[in-house]
Amino acid sequence: MNKLDINAIQKAVSYLDNVPFESLPTMPAGTRILSGVSAQVPVVVSVSLLAVRYEPNSKTMTLNDKWQSSTS
Repeated sequence: MNKLDINAIQKAVSYLDNVPFESLPTMPAGTRILSGVSAQVPVVVSVSLLAVRYEPNSKTMTLNDKWQSSTS
């Protein structure tokens, strides 16, 4: 996570103090800060990976492969 990411989060979640923002780069993978109308105070939660069969099909498309296969 870089400084631009942290700045974007700070703008979106303006009511958090600096401690959560300073800890963002050191949080383990799968750790999230839940905030907003669903939580009265920000809560740190751990989210496990989805099973492969439930993963969304959101991979980056390789345009060269698509163009080559459509022209063949």
